[in-house]
Amino acid sequence: MNSYSIDTQNLAVVPENNGASEPLITYVTKAMKHYFSQLDKETAACDVYDFLMRQVEPPLLKETLVFCRGNESKASTILGISRGTLRKKLAHYKISSKQTKISSYAFKRGVNDE
Repeated sequence: MNSYSIDTQNLAVVPENNGASEPLITYVTKAMKHYFSQLDKETAACDVYDFLMRQVEPPLLKETLVFCRGNESKASTILGISRGTLRKKLAHYKISSKQTKISSYAFKRGVNDE
C-alpha cells in the first residue's frame, strides 16, 4: 500500500515514494472518470453525489477529529461547519470522537492505523 503526505499549501496528495505532487482534485477527477467508465452504456448512474459523499466524508471527518485529538469544537471550526452539524454527521457515519482521541496518539507518532 502506498504511503502519502499532504502538501497543505496546494491541498495536494504527495506519494512519499517519488515526491511528485498531484492536487486532490486530480484524484477525484480520475476516480470519477474510472467510475463512469466502469458503467455499461445502458446502466444509468444514480445517486452519484451520495455515493461520493459516503466515500469522502467519513475519512474527512475522522482524520480532522484525529488531528484535533477528538475536540469537536476545534474540528468543526477547521471544517467550517457548526458543532451540531458535525455531531449529526458523526452519528450518521457512526464515528466516535472518543475513538479519535485514541487514534491521535498514532497520528502524532506518524503511525498509519488503517
